Amino acid sequence: MRDTYQDPALLTDPHHDDLVSGGVPLIYCPISPAVHPLADVVNRHAVDWMRQRGLCPDSQAVSRLEQLNCGALVARLFPYGNLKALETIAKFHCWGFVMDDIVERQARVSLPAVTDQHFGMVRMLDAPECGVLAEDAFAQAFREIHDEFAELAAPGVHARWIDMNRSFAAGVLWAAVHRHAGLVPDPDVVTTIRPMDSGAFGYGIGLMELAGGFEVPAAELNRPDVRRLTDITAVILAWDNDIYSYQKEVEQDVDCVNLVTSLAEHHGQDRRTALAHAIRMRNQAMWCYLRHRRQLVPSGGVLDCYLRGLDHQIRGNLDWGLRATRRYATVDAPALVMWERPTGELNGDSLDEPIDLPSIRWWWEGSR
Repeated sequence: MRDTYQDPALLTDPHHDDLVSGGVPLIYCPISPAVHPLADVVNRHAVDWMRQRGLCPDSQAVSRLEQLNCGALVARLFPYGNLKALETIAKFHCWGFVMDDIVERQARVSLPAVTDQHFGMVRMLDAPECGVLAEDAFAQAFREIHDEFAELAAPGVHARWIDMNRSFAAGVLWAAVHRHAGLVPDPDVVTTIRPMDSGAFGYGIGLMELAGGFEVPAAELNRPDVRRLTDITAVILAWDNDIYSYQKEVEQDVDCVNLVTSLAEHHGQDRRTALAHAIRMRNQAMWCYLRHRRQLVPSGGVLDCYLRGLDHQIRGNLDWGLRATRRYATVDAPALVMWERPTGELNGDSLDEPIDLPSIRWWWEGSR
């Protein structure tokens, strides 16, 4: 995959057209990068586990998993994590990426099969002792991951993760319905579906406490300002995935539940214009995140760990998608370049403008 990252020292003027490759805007992310030093160890352990569980049928599947580089993703999302937790989370990510590919193919053929498997696994979360999907290798691997999470996490943290997986299953089915029907949802519906079915919660935000061995009181997480910051993070994670995976999804004909495709379909835009539109929207969301993030004064408690974790989620997901995986490598993918310095204007646009989507308009209400 072409390395689409450029040294920010080379990017001196955010208004300069030469900094935009082929009309694609710069991606705004002034959060500092971080990576756990044991990324390679974590990745190797996860790939070996997938092979041992029979989830890699041949050497090509093993090679694809190695190039996927889940260890690099987990090491960036949770650079503060302890090794045991990171190894289990990496197994979960490897398992999830392979399952995602299966679901995208199955959705157009058999919606009941997708539904049965995902809600069967929800049943496993509610009753780990039950025998549902006993002959399904993927379901049994998921059971093993669940059991390890239950040992690692505090009961409250584990319960939140289970709830997030129920939401994830609902999101997968919601997206599968659109894929089965060959329908492209409008941008607001996509923005509601994608934080659910992209795994932004169950694979990312919901594992921050487990990775770091801390627990944030529910009352803190339910504060309006914290809920808003969490929601913005989830949408940015989903949109960034849509942006850097878009070309690959187009080539594989699985792109109908993607922000870029939705903008093209519902705004009558060509693909390059829609991609630029999507990047400008995520940059506005990034600016909004930073505004609210600055307003949360550090307290020295576990909430600070949670908020730093949100920062790592955004930057880590973006760094991995642009620099550390070959999952989305294509010949025709446009170069995506990051702008890492704080600014209020980028690509000739003011970043403080609200995004006019009903599902997220509340981020800006009372904050301007």
